[in-house]
Amino acid sequence: RYYHSDHKLEWIKEGYENKDLFGKEFQNQLMFMSLFFSLGLFDWYSRRNHPDGMAIAMRRFQEEIKYFKSQ
Repeated sequence: RYYHSDHKLEWIKEGYENKDLFGKEFQNQLMFMSLFFSLGLFDWYSRRNHPDGMAIAMRRFQEEIKYFKSQ
C-alpha cells in the first residue's frame, strides 16, 4: 500500500516533550487528513480514467470513514 490509516507515529511522538499535543483532537485531525488524501487519490485516478486506482482509493476511503462513524 502507498499509505496506511493505522499511522504508526509513536517514534515521532517520543521526540515531543508536550505529549498533550497528541490527544483525541490530534487523532481526529490525522484521520481527517487521511480521508482528504483518499479523496484526492480518487480524483487523481478518475481524471486519468484509471478504474482500478479509483476502486482502491474508494475502498480506502470507506475503511477510513468508519472511524468517524464510530465516534
